[in-house]
Amino acid sequence: MGELFSQEVAQLADAMGVALYQRFSMQEAALFLRCSVESIEQLTKKGSIGYLAMPNSDIIFFGYQLVEHLRGSIQSAKSTVTAQSNDQGDDRILRTKDVQRLTGISRSTIWRLEKSGQFPRRVALGLSSIGWLKSDVLEWLEKRKS
Repeated sequence: MGELFSQEVAQLADAMGVALYQRFSMQEAALFLRCSVESIEQLTKKGSIGYLAMPNSDIIFFGYQLVEHLRGSIQSAKSTVTAQSNDQGDDRILRTKDVQRLTGISRSTIWRLEKSGQFPRRVALGLSSIGWLKSDVLEWLEKRKS
């Protein structure tokens, strides 16, 4: 029988303090992944996240399944950033403080504008870090000037 998870997932789970066979309900998984229960339901329907269907129609997740999903999300975000930066030459990621300095607007205003689609989308850099492509922010500033 093959391994249920890779050594990388085990190390990541250990670093996060998550037991690999810890059980999570749908609501707990949503809290862990910082998304809505509806998003978790969509992920399970698409087969994008592993789960265990219980006889009473409940769905549970093991810690390793959630960590695997996070690892996959991080890797796809990294590949997206790499592809975008390769397309745009020397484009780099700006952190929140850099964007605030460059634009002159507060963090909450950036968030509000982004949420309404009036500011470039952030890029996930890790589990709790984000940034913006410099070219996207500069392009946004140019549009604001005209």
